[in-house]
Amino acid sequence: MEIMSKKKLFSSCAVGTERLDSVECTVTARRRPLSGSSYEVLLERIDGDDEYRLIKGSYPQVLGMLTSEADTKEVVPVLMKVAEAIQDPEMSLARGFADGHLYCLAAISAGPKNVRMLATAMKKSYNRVRKLTLRLRREGLVRRADDDLPEYDRLLSISEAGKKFVELLREDKRFMDAEEKASRL
Repeated sequence: MEIMSKKKLFSSCAVGTERLDSVECTVTARRRPLSGSSYEVLLERIDGDDEYRLIKGSYPQVLGMLTSEADTKEVVPVLMKVAEAIQDPEMSLARGFADGHLYCLAAISAGPKNVRMLATAMKKSYNRVRKLTLRLRREGLVRRADDDLPEYDRLLSISEAGKKFVELLREDKRFMDAEEKASRL
């Protein structure tokens, strides 16, 4: 895999190429401050056929198209390396979560907590924190203990999917900040 990148004052560009089993793939990414990032993935057949395929869009759009088809999944590592080269903020796994979600996830990953404990530590209302943890439960990242305690005393713990997600988030700056704050709990 070969990645070339060029950074300017307000923009950056990167191109990655790799020869896979039956195709030569070229991933081009451009990041501009106001318009965001755009990607082009060109897949050209190696066997001499003039057939090619062009996929365009934002990082989530292109990633979705590549992962939805079995014959293009092997292009994903090239896409990820090119996105890293231009430091695309859309690549962040934490992008869809507010800081409060990340704080709750970090605190719960350190050990079981109930909503009341989280609300006190965050200096937020019980209802606000309950909504944050409800989203994490819906996403399958945390689970609630099934016991006879009232809802506000039930402990929340990290799920298996949550553990894997936290491991992936450990390199994200926003999550690292949330973990640091949660460690003081």
